[in-house]
Amino acid sequence: MTYRNAHYQDRIIGGTNDVPHAHPYQISLQTTSSTGVWYHTCGGSIIGDDTVLTAAHCVDSKPASEYRVVSAEYDFNKSKVLKLLSMLKNSAINNDVALIKIQGVFKYDSNVAKVTLASSTPPDKTVSIVTGWGYTNYESKTRPNILQAITTERCSDFKAWWGTLFNYKTCASGNPDVYARVSAFYDWINNNK
Repeated sequence: MTYRNAHYQDRIIGGTNDVPHAHPYQISLQTTSSTGVWYHTCGGSIIGDDTVLTAAHCVDSKPASEYRVVSAEYDFNKSKVLKLLSMLKNSAINNDVALIKIQGVFKYDSNVAKVTLASSTPPDKTVSIVTGWGYTNYESKTRPNILQAITTERCSDFKAWWGTLFNYKTCASGNPDVYARVSAFYDWINNNK
């Protein structure tokens, strides 16, 4: 999950095309424009037969009926579309996590699988792969059709101004890449999925 604020929108700057279906838990959360066209708004991870974990800020502006989950996605030209049944956000304002329930269940295969949640914080220097369809060029608002991946390293915890701990790595621009620490929400996620 990427942190979003007024200046630094979600993006995968410096990423490359991912290996097809190397990250089968990755979904595209989509919503509609004012003209009714579906578009990618955020990523998420399949964590259960009917459950996706995403950032709460991704689902705070519209009802569940105005979103859809696209799975088995690598290339936006080929996908499986699922309707949302409900959304649940962690009630504390400083917790940017949400669970999405889909109508029906995911059909697991080599292209669709759930991810194992981290129950503890990885040590510093742990290498991770960040995936998504975020902007590859922020100024021109260019989004790829192909899932992007970039390798990053966990540096340390960062206490954000609103109180939630995040993992971060300072990117080339000198600004931190910020991600929700899933292990901090492990119990809440498991109790609500």
